[in-house]
Amino acid sequence: MTEQQPQEPYGDPQYESYREGTPTESVPTISMPTESIPITGASGPTGASRQRQAPQPHTPYGFSSATRPPTSGPYAPGPFPTPEARATQGSYEAPAPWSRTLNGASSSASSPFTTGQTNRQAHPPYPPYPMPPYQQYRPMQPPRKTGIGAGGITAIVAAVIVIPALLFIAVTAGLMTVAKNHISQGANEPTNSYGNASPSDPNQADPEPTATVYRMDEWPGYESMVTYVTDKLDHYKDEILNNNTMFMSEYRIPDTQDGTDYMTGYMAALLGTVNEAKAAADETSEDPDALDAKIDSYRTTVDTLEARFKKGQALGVSMTVTGNDGKKYTVDGSKSITLRPTWDELEQRVAKASNSLGSGNAASAQKLVELADMKLSWDIDEGFRQCPAFAGTDDGDNKALTKSETFGFYCPATPNVIYGNRSMPDWNMTYAPAAGVRHELSHHAIHMRCGTIEPEAIMQNGVNRTEGVTNSYAVKYMGANRALIQQSIDYAASTGHKQYRMDAFTDRAAERIHSGQCNAG
Repeated sequence: MTEQQPQEPYGDPQYESYREGTPTESVPTISMPTESIPITGASGPTGASRQRQAPQPHTPYGFSSATRPPTSGPYAPGPFPTPEARATQGSYEAPAPWSRTLNGASSSASSPFTTGQTNRQAHPPYPPYPMPPYQQYRPMQPPRKTGIGAGGITAIVAAVIVIPALLFIAVTAGLMTVAKNHISQGANEPTNSYGNASPSDPNQADPEPTATVYRMDEWPGYESMVTYVTDKLDHYKDEILNNNTMFMSEYRIPDTQDGTDYMTGYMAALLGTVNEAKAAADETSEDPDALDAKIDSYRTTVDTLEARFKKGQALGVSMTVTGNDGKKYTVDGSKSITLRPTWDELEQRVAKASNSLGSGNAASAQKLVELADMKLSWDIDEGFRQCPAFAGTDDGDNKALTKSETFGFYCPATPNVIYGNRSMPDWNMTYAPAAGVRHELSHHAIHMRCGTIEPEAIMQNGVNRTEGVTNSYAVKYMGANRALIQQSIDYAASTGHKQYRMDAFTDRAAERIHSGQCNAG
């Protein structure tokens, strides 16, 4: 747009009258600012609605045609004073700058031509106001561009939209640290006249979105994994604490120092893996697949350790673990062991064995016990001390045996031992290897298959048939002589011990137990 330029120095011919009588001496001049005065209002317009005002013809000191001083009357300015008069009146002070409203009208800023009162007629005429000397006219320049260009505004809008979206994602993910970083950055950004954050470079591209960071303990699958590995550890720990010897028999760990060290190393490896899984709760990653892979690795580790342990293989891990007792346990994952035979294998050995393995019946019976990878102890009192609940207790019509009536004794607390009462004459008879010892070994067989010598399968209408089911098992699966077993049953019944009898129920229960069905049929 081409601005209209005034043809006269002051924009109007009437000001020529002020030149008349102008002194010839040099007078100090006052420079007026050439920059445009910022247009302000009661409330700043938005970037979208703000429009530039058409340039107005230049008038000195902010005069417009509506505010020119009168040429006559009490308020008409007089001729310029002489230097002496100026010295008497004091130095000239430039009028305060005016401001404009959006429509170009004068605002309430102070003016040398008003007193602030609304009734001008109540005041005496003003003395002639000293006007500044003539100045070289400088046409008004187009307002200098200020603020932010189109590129800057686009960047601002993008920042206003993108940053809150990122904050929402971060907060919903529980990442308050990321949110705080965004807030801190926003507080330090420069702001424009509208109060919006603006980049220092209007042409700068929008910032790249901050990558989302995930916490391990908030990731799906972590809690279930911790439960899985912890349950695995607790399962074996409870079995060991319940019966360490039975644990070694069940998992075929040899009853040697190497076997004990191998078992301890396995438990330490499980404990170490569980501790590592729990300690990983605070770990973070920007890659969800990495979290999934690590979660799976803990499951895989405990499953692999378990599979190797059941085969006696080298565990493949080396670590030092602090136990609950405060002691440190070193896992040597390079060692393996030779496992004991399975119970099926041992049972078949006993079932096929001859009753004449030794120099006598007692010696042959002891050999049978050793074929089952067990020991024969002649200290039956120790057996009673280990399992007092199984000795000398009557169960209704099933009267308990006294020590003098007891041939042998099996105690679940010491599952690898058969206790024999050497004072009983039956040890010198064929009964010992052919029936008596095979009956006690059958208690151990049921214990190995069901985890107890009294599973639910032995109960008949609320009656405990443990001894009768054990006799049936000995005859069916341990090679016991049925005739000798029956003679023992009859003798016991004659003295009030009816719990040893066999029948169809005990035979079926023995079959179910041998196949691993230990629950009630």
